[in-house]
Order: sequence, then structure tokens, then C-alpha cells
Amino acid sequence: MIADREQEIQDFNPKEYWTIEVELALLEEQEAKFRAKLIASADGTKLNISDENKANKIAADLEKANYFVKSIRTKQIARQPAPPFITSTLQQEAWRKLHFTAKHTMAVAQQLYEGLPLGEEGSVGLITYMRTDSTHVAVSAIAEVRDFIAKKYGVDFLPSRPRVFARKAKWAQEAHEAIRPTKIYREPGQVKPFLNPAQLKLYELIWKRMVASQMSPTLYDTTNVEIQTNHVIASE
Repeated sequence: MIADREQEIQDFNPKEYWTIEVELALLEEQEAKFRAKLIASADGTKLNISDENKANKIAADLEKANYFVKSIRTKQIARQPAPPFITSTLQQEAWRKLHFTAKHTMAVAQQLYEGLPLGEEGSVGLITYMRTDSTHVAVSAIAEVRDFIAKKYGVDFLPSRPRVFARKAKWAQEAHEAIRPTKIYREPGQVKPFLNPAQLKLYELIWKRMVASQMSPTLYDTTNVEIQTNHVIASE
């Protein structure tokens, strides 16, 4: 399989491809501009703009064209929350949101796990073990999170049943849970005075992910506007 993949890479022949977008606005709302992407010719055939000359010709035609809305389609999409972190997803998200390297992420997570002094509470371990490939969460921890969500945000943000996430893999380490706060009622703002900036940022990332994992799906509308001209059809 490796040899076949290597052959595919060697045989790959890159091809030039151009895309065209048009900036539009309603006549009565010149400030409310948006971009529409060219997707098809007037007969509905998908365009293949293979060189700069062809792209420039189409762009010149579009500058002279009149536009009107052909159709508007709106649909609601439900996005399910992500499971609590495992080691790899924590490293990925910490890099994406905090620009922490994997090594730095694990070093800070180790500090949160081993325990930090929280005033009168003494040294407290703030998260579960950070080397795990299991998304399993203890039943008692799920119950605590659901109780927190109901009290903090209201029952509308709470699904009727607890979310139980499948293991990341068949061989996942069931001895360890997913990476989560040891106590969800210990909010980031409460521990802020006792943590350094890196510790606080990572703890907040883990805390938010755990809370979100037991919340209702995010609902949002997506709208597709099909725009037609006397030359082509474009879609926003």
C-alpha cells in the first residue's frame, strides 16, 4: 500500500484552476456587501476555468452583467458537542487556540493534575490524568456537570439524557477517564487568583470542553443564495 501511495504521488499531475468571486450589494443598501462565488454557466454546467485568459474574460463579462436573486434556501443545522478531551485532542486544541506546543501543553497539564495550592483548600488536583485515549467519563462526574448546567444556564441547555461518548478506539485505556476537571463547580474564575496565565488558560479550555460536552446541540441556520445573471449563475 505504501508503494502504491508513493506511485500515486509521483504520477500526480497538478492542473491550473481558477475561481471567481463577485462582490455584490442591494441597490438600496450599498454598504451591505457580500461575495458570491461563480459555480456554473447559464445552462447550469459546472465551470472549469483552467487558465488566466479564460478567467479574465469571464470577469470582464461579469463586470457588465445585471444580477438578480434566483432562489434562497435556508435550513437549520444541529451541531453536536464534541466529547471531552483525550491527550491528542487536548494537544491539538491547545495549539489551535492557545498556540501551546504539545510539550508545553503536557507540562502544564501535569501541573494541573498533580495539584496546585488554592488558598485555604491547600494543594488541589484540578484535572484528571492527562495521558489517556478514552472519552469515558464517570457517571458521578456526568451527573455533576448536568446539575451545574441546569443551575447555571437553565434546563433548556440540557439534553433530556446524559451524553455518553464511545471510546476513541477498541484498545482505549479504560483505566483512565477523559481529561476533565475534578470538580466542575470549580470554575476558572474561582481559581484564577491561584494559577499562572498558562495554567489558567489550559484549565479553562478543559473546563469549557467538559461542560459543553453535556449541553444541548448548537442550532444555527445556513442560507444559500443562488444568483443569476445574463451570463452565468453564481452562489454565495
